[in-house]
Amino acid sequence: MIVEKERMRSALRHADDMALPDTASEPEASGKVGSRRVSVVIPTYNRAGDLEETLASVMDQAVPPLEVVIVDDSTNDEVERLTGRLSPVFSGAGVGLVYMRNPKERGNTTAKNAGAASSKGDIVLFLDDDVTLDRCYVEEILRVYDLYPRARGVQGYWGDFLKRGRALRVRLPFNRMFFLYHHRRDSCAVQPSFRPTYPYPLTTIVGCQWLSGCNQSYRRSVLDEFQFDEKLRRYSPGDDLDFSYRVHKRYPGSLFITPSATLVHRTTPASRTPSMNLVYIHSAYLEYLFRKNIEQKVSNRLIYGWSTIGRVLTALMDDLIGLAKGESAGFHGIRCILGSLRLCREHRGDLRDGEIGFLGELMDY
Repeated sequence: MIVEKERMRSALRHADDMALPDTASEPEASGKVGSRRVSVVIPTYNRAGDLEETLASVMDQAVPPLEVVIVDDSTNDEVERLTGRLSPVFSGAGVGLVYMRNPKERGNTTAKNAGAASSKGDIVLFLDDDVTLDRCYVEEILRVYDLYPRARGVQGYWGDFLKRGRALRVRLPFNRMFFLYHHRRDSCAVQPSFRPTYPYPLTTIVGCQWLSGCNQSYRRSVLDEFQFDEKLRRYSPGDDLDFSYRVHKRYPGSLFITPSATLVHRTTPASRTPSMNLVYIHSAYLEYLFRKNIEQKVSNRLIYGWSTIGRVLTALMDDLIGLAKGESAGFHGIRCILGSLRLCREHRGDLRDGEIGFLGELMDY
């Protein structure tokens, strides 16, 4: 926290050098980084401490945003008090800090839609409340928009993803075989199982079929045409994949990721969905989004079923590893996923009709 506060003070010392553009226009050529205004939208839920660290890295940007919009779903007033305390700091640096309560039911999708509607920028950058941006993050995101005028969405690269590389490599053959989430060199694709690949390593700017929810930016025109699916309630795994993949399908070749805009996703444990609830929600959302976004031909349905077997085997392996290490007293993971699949089977008709209201009280946390 001391380091982050020092970054905030450093940003203030350089505030006089941070001139914000008055107008926005499509660049005629590269080299006009900062020629458009950026709104940062951050949904948050009971994470004032994490949010303060994230805001410190936003304040420290070489190219500052026009504004930061905080959409608060918290059950207390800590975030509201934090933004009230920091508002003069941001104002002194020429950056607006807007606080708003989510006007709809608490959830990621409603918060993002509300924040986008309230923002003023030509580029809207959605961030999780537990990320730390490299100082040149916004500058490098804007550079991609300048280099590729057809770009409708751009994301940065998780710098900390590299630290997870060894653990991911251990399961890489298994995850590839079962069409589960895995990394692949310079590949940011969506598989027929509706599970994505993430580019590791990422060696250059590449086109994407999806953008990660922890950091994703879009032109204003995209948000005028698309909204996050508010059927996905509360913490909504897959809402980022759903939104960006719909953009990709409508405008192929318009989404990009750059290795030059790096960030750390701290993935705080604070205010996370209870594990059993999350497994049930994830299974239902995954099938709902698979039916919504992927062509329902036989080959894709078989791949989805095969991927589900992979999820079950993964849960079983995790339970066995936990037992071997003395970290688990039973087969909680496998029981949860089998229970979630049983629930989805019971509500197959609802899922076929695009209805997920049957999750009911699982959302009451």
